[in-house]
Amino acid sequence: MCLLQKEEIARAILGYLARNPKAQDTLPGIIEWWLLDHQIRTRTAEIKNVVDDLVAERLILKRRGSDFQHHYRINPKRQRRIAALIEERASARKQNVSPDQGDL
Repeated sequence: MCLLQKEEIARAILGYLARNPKAQDTLPGIIEWWLLDHQIRTRTAEIKNVVDDLVAERLILKRRGSDFQHHYRINPKRQRRIAALIEERASARKQNVSPDQGDL
């Protein structure tokens, strides 16, 4: 494991414990809950930016619900474009994977 990955994991575990000083768990619990918490915290801004880009491209639609939160859904007028993008990305992934890595 790369030193940077180890440091990031260590920071995530220590960060979780700093926010939850009474926490204790098993190794599977640490992996599932503590590191998942870290992923959610660090990726939320990135995911929001992607969603905002999809709205700007009108691939998904955004509306404010009666609960005052934004709700997102596919733009039915752009389904062909969405299907083409999905296929394009799937093809690109296949080209970047060597035949013996495909089963991993």
